[in-house]
Amino acid sequence: MTGNINVRISSSRTTLPLAEEIIRAISESAADGARQAYHLRLIMSELVTNAYLHGSYAYPDDFIEFQADFDRRKFSFSIINTGTFPVDMKIEPSDFPQVIEESGRGLKIVCRLCSKFEVSTLPDNKTLIKAEFDLNSQSNVDTIK
Repeated sequence: MTGNINVRISSSRTTLPLAEEIIRAISESAADGARQAYHLRLIMSELVTNAYLHGSYAYPDDFIEFQADFDRRKFSFSIINTGTFPVDMKIEPSDFPQVIEESGRGLKIVCRLCSKFEVSTLPDNKTLIKAEFDLNSQSNVDTIK
């Protein structure tokens, strides 16, 4: 299957579950099998959650934008959010108690799963993250066991 999906969601706790449903549908459409779908979902979910927690949480009137492009060979995911990477920690530990103690672990897993991972700083205090996953490569699927 091939696809191109563009999503723009408001930055709030109520929209994160909606984003998760969209991410689930994208991963199931793009992947060849449950394990690959799980890895794609993990990549997208981690990046969208980080965009909210480490950037957009401090800017509730802003948006998180993400895009997924896929064909039978490659899955590409990009996300743009307000805030810098990775130092924009403007949340109180009491709001999300595990965020501080787990900081960085999810991104290490994402980087390991991806065949390509890039971070760029954009104007107006925005961050762009691009990730690619080779849908034909068995090494992506076997990376995390």
